Amino acid sequence: MRMRTNTKSTQQMLGGLNPCWLRWLHRVAATVVMFVGLMAPQGAWADSSGLDEAFVGDKQYYVLRSSADWDKFRQLVIEANGESDVNAIMDTDISTGNSCGDTNFPYCGTFNGNGHTLYVIVDGSDEQAPFKVVKNATIRDLRVTGSVKGTSYTGGLIGRILYSGHPTVHVERVWVSANVTSTGWMVSGLIGHASEGIVYMSDSRYDGYLTGNDYKSATVYGDGYSAHFHRVYENATANSDSHFGFSYWWNGSCHAWGHGDNNTSLYSYHSWDEMADGCKSITKQDDVKNKMNAEKANTWHIVDSKAVPVMNVWPSAGDVNFETYDIVPGTEKGEEGMLKIPFSCDQAVKYIDVTYVNENGQTKSIHQDCKDNTYAGFILVPATEQHTSLKITAKLTVGTVTKTLGEGQDAVLHTPLRLSAQMLQFSTNNQLADAGAVELKWEVDAPKYKDAISTDQFNVMRSLTGNTDDLVSIGSVTYEADSANYTFRDETLMSALTAANLDDGQQVPQVLYYVTRAAAQQLWGASNTTAAAQTVMPLSQLHLLRVSDYQTAWAD
Repeated sequence: MRMRTNTKSTQQMLGGLNPCWLRWLHRVAATVVMFVGLMAPQGAWADSSGLDEAFVGDKQYYVLRSSADWDKFRQLVIEANGESDVNAIMDTDISTGNSCGDTNFPYCGTFNGNGHTLYVIVDGSDEQAPFKVVKNATIRDLRVTGSVKGTSYTGGLIGRILYSGHPTVHVERVWVSANVTSTGWMVSGLIGHASEGIVYMSDSRYDGYLTGNDYKSATVYGDGYSAHFHRVYENATANSDSHFGFSYWWNGSCHAWGHGDNNTSLYSYHSWDEMADGCKSITKQDDVKNKMNAEKANTWHIVDSKAVPVMNVWPSAGDVNFETYDIVPGTEKGEEGMLKIPFSCDQAVKYIDVTYVNENGQTKSIHQDCKDNTYAGFILVPATEQHTSLKITAKLTVGTVTKTLGEGQDAVLHTPLRLSAQMLQFSTNNQLADAGAVELKWEVDAPKYKDAISTDQFNVMRSLTGNTDDLVSIGSVTYEADSANYTFRDETLMSALTAANLDDGQQVPQVLYYVTRAAAQQLWGASNTTAAAQTVMPLSQLHLLRVSDYQTAWAD
């Protein structure tokens, strides 16, 4: 138990509340901001297209977050005229009724779905698909749902690879469930026509419904100039079994194919003859997953009872450096009663969401916008609450990064609780040494919990009028880690009282005692701090003795 008696004047005590740690707090803030300014090489910005741009890995992307963004992306593809790459990455699921690219403006570049879903409802003529015509392109980490309707060479992902030269097209980690309809020649789950392209397809699945009057290919029509397919699975259904197969190619007539040179691990739900031995009638989804992972580990998993490719999502572990630092008290206007968690990130942060559990078992959440996509800042949390299981989710220009503070990383500003005041009476041996003194007692909860300012004090104030405007500092008690109980003895009350305080004609006067954390009082003011407690003691407890009968005598 910590105990202290008042021996300092008000002026001395207020002077003592100017610790060097206040300057240290400002240095911490300046250091974090300066450090991050040096470490933040990559930004997020918007060009004339109105789209945000960001570096993901070693590539610059346009960031898509809405159907309007998808349309802006389509316009950029038109302006590129098939002569330059237009890289884009999805930052959320998107719905659209418009396809991208055509024969005059084929799509070139990398389209990264980032694990999101593109929901399409497109209806048109030849080569209809989310990407109508592509040239040299990579489409990866994308789920496609909805419906596609066209005439010839209709596809659930790509309508046609440009029929000029030998464009290289990569389809990686793509899951298409869109229903595809063709009213003319050929309908395919993934690519409506491979043309003379060099096609690399890996870890892809089609499980939609095909409607066609002619050949219905679960994956692709044509094998292009060369085909390199690995770990591809189909679980398609169709309006008829006639001319319904894994894939078709043309050599004077249509031929079904489902395996061949440069192709491995092509599996079908159906018992089609074109499939290799052991690769047909694969209906159990665990079998699909296991067969795929046997060729390349951790590439397929089960989602909603279906074996699907594991998509790469930015950012993954190690892609982004997001750091937090020791918790400090708020020092600026608007930060009264708050602690600050300094953070830095090598990617621009748009906003931060925080969840934690307080000492009462309540789950709390905080949303904090970050001005101008900052690389550094402070996360504000209540000073007098514990923040166990504190999880910080930072929204980046693309994706999110999450960090959970470990045990011992959180801190709280321990507040005085259950403050009581008792006037001391005669001691047991009838001595008057303590009579008239007031003993204050208070506690703190969870004393072993890390404190934000472990070198702080409790400031004790008193008002002889009971009015907070008349509070003056009368002493302090040093805060000590692990200590739950504190005591302070006010021995100056009797000498401080005046006749006005003891006027019998007035209502019984009261003395107000107010205990605060000294740091909180200096930072936020006595009226703004939540790290405080108060109690009132009526002066009716004070017993004055009048001497009415006495004698004197000389003695040798």
